[in-house]
Amino acid sequence: MENVTIFYSKKGGYFKKLKHTFEIMELDDECVAVPILESANEIHGVIKLNDTGVEIFTALEDETSEEEIVSKLAEKYNETSKEEIASFVHEFVEGLCAAGLVE
Repeated sequence: MENVTIFYSKKGGYFKKLKHTFEIMELDDECVAVPILESANEIHGVIKLNDTGVEIFTALEDETSEEEIVSKLAEKYNETSKEEIASFVHEFVEGLCAAGLVE
């Protein structure tokens, strides 16, 4: 996590944001995040996303906290427990952090 800058929010939680610019596209019935602009020179390849991954990835285009993402997803997917959603969001965001894609 040495490449990641984390900001503490006054509301509680940490703000995170994508370090690179991506465009989300649908290719052959799959959603992928494609690096664009200067990011295309640094990142080679695409990131395959499911529907929930697209929502998390989109939320990270602006500074946001995991708690804010979880709340948004919990409203949409109210049949899934908030704890399960929080676990998924945390794992997803940590994966992006480990890959150096989030600051």
